[in-house]
Order: sequence, then structure tokens, then C-alpha cells
Amino acid sequence: MALEDDEGRQARIEKAWLGIERLETKLRGKRCRLRLRDKVEKAATKILKDAGADRWVRVEIAERMEPVFRQEKRGHPGPKTKYLRNERLRFSVAARVKDDVIVADARTDGMFPLISNCRDLSLKQILEAYKFQPKLEKVESLPLYPDERECRAPSTERILDLFAPLQRHRLRRCGTLVQVSEPDLGKLHKKVLALMQVSASAFRLRP
Repeated sequence: MALEDDEGRQARIEKAWLGIERLETKLRGKRCRLRLRDKVEKAATKILKDAGADRWVRVEIAERMEPVFRQEKRGHPGPKTKYLRNERLRFSVAARVKDDVIVADARTDGMFPLISNCRDLSLKQILEAYKFQPKLEKVESLPLYPDERECRAPSTERILDLFAPLQRHRLRRCGTLVQVSEPDLGKLHKKVLALMQVSASAFRLRP
């Protein structure tokens, strides 16, 4: 896993580097239309983002004034033709690797962090729950699509959509709770909960 992370990062860096080199070649051309700094910056930024390397590569943009000569008058040039000297702004780009960022990221190569808001679970339980998820996603014949069409590999979003309509109603009289209507769990809800090893009592109001 660590080797894969390193190779993937290096491949994206090389792709960005080649893209910036092609941009530099374009900027050197006489017919280049990138004559404003913001357009050059946008072109360079797009190259880095498309390569997925903007975290590890930055671009330096340099400016220079280039002399441009043109005839003072129209017509075929001759020994006595006079020329007028003007200047135009030209740009050059160069890719620079962010070595400090690469070194920092290399320290976590091969690691896969899990982020959870379940504070009542231990680290071991969170890991076990994560490992169980593929089993749920491979369960067949769960009618989770509209019109009760079967979903062979339900995503987390599809499962959450199943439970989204559930509601709990509280009836109060003069500020006193007199009745609670618990969510009505159907067979499909209970089946999914069972596969996730979640008790249906989790949807009931605790005293």
C-alpha cells in the first residue's frame, strides 16, 4: 500500500511537470495568445489540478520585456528602412516540487484513516463496523430503488435514504409529554438493521 501511494503521487507529479513544460513551449511561441498574467496563472493552475498534483507542485511565473521591431513605414524593406523599437511583456513558467509536503505525506503512505462520529464505540468496534460494511453492500435482492426495484450493491447513501422518512412524534399537553409515536419500522428496515447488527430498539425513545 505504501509503495502504491508513492508511485501514484510520483505519477501525478510527472504528469503536471510535463504539462507545465508544454505550457512553457507554448509561451515561447511567437503566436502565443497568453499575454496577461492572470491567463497564464489560470492555465498553469488547470494543469496542476487536472494532473491531481497541485498539493505537491507549484508554478513559478517570470516576466520579461521582449523587444519588438517594426518598420516605420509600410512597404518593402530596403537599406534605408527605419525601424521602430517597442517592447511587449512575455511570460515563462517553471514547475517546482514542494519537497516539504512530499516528505510529510510520505510518512503516512500506506495508512488509511477512519473518521467517525460514533463516540460510544471503541476503536476496535469502529474498525469491525467498517470491515462489515462490504458484506452489507454485497447483499442481493434488497428493494432499495424506486418502485421497489432490487439493489444488488446498495451504497451508504441509498441505505440512509431508506431511513430518512422515519419520524418520531411527541404529543404534549400544557408542556407535559402525554404520548410518543415511535417510528414505524417495516420489514425492509428491520432486515437492513439486522444485517448491520443494529437493534431496532435504537429507534425508540429512551426513558
